[in-house]
Amino acid sequence: MGTDIHSVFQRHDKATRQWHDVPSHYEQDRHYQLFAVLAGVRNGHGFAGIQTGEAVTQIAQPRGLPADFAMDDEAHPLATLEHMDPGRRKYYEADEKLEQWMGNHSHSWLTSDEMLAWAEKAPEVVKTGVLDRVVYEAWDGTSQPPSYCGHISGSDVVQINDNAVEKAQTPNWTHIRCNWQSDLRAELAYFFDEVARLTVEHGKIRFVFGFDS
Repeated sequence: MGTDIHSVFQRHDKATRQWHDVPSHYEQDRHYQLFAVLAGVRNGHGFAGIQTGEAVTQIAQPRGLPADFAMDDEAHPLATLEHMDPGRRKYYEADEKLEQWMGNHSHSWLTSDEMLAWAEKAPEVVKTGVLDRVVYEAWDGTSQPPSYCGHISGSDVVQINDNAVEKAQTPNWTHIRCNWQSDLRAELAYFFDEVARLTVEHGKIRFVFGFDS
């Protein structure tokens, strides 16, 4: 079972002291490392507790939705279609309600200052995953593999760990569990660079979000 994020960026209006939705380029893709950083969701583990790597210190514990954040049942009303994330916008149909469902757990919000301060000191972490033999043999052994999964099973699967002893003892292996280092600032640049861009454009911003699973 997967987990997805549902979110809105907002700017602060000093004159009215109110928050207003703003469009962004963030497509709300499923990225568990980002979810872990934002709210500790899928932090170091995946579905059924499968290990995916080191847990990280999240930016903040989930705070719930802001008291002044407009909600209609479980959704946030949107003023215009441009405020919907690009990934979902292309599937929107004119007869649908213009709103952003905010998920059903781990609701929270973060300011641009908090997010950018974390990004400045983003650590490197050890990640782990299972690689197909073809992928493994073409992999450089240090960068993030081009494809991997958290777990695999099946009658044709022979999985080992990445060490010389197991490779020698099991020459017919088909999959292998490996570790690698990930620079989180580089891995999550697409998100934090967008936060920085919105901050330059709008001044004080906040990111309001929740998850489903």
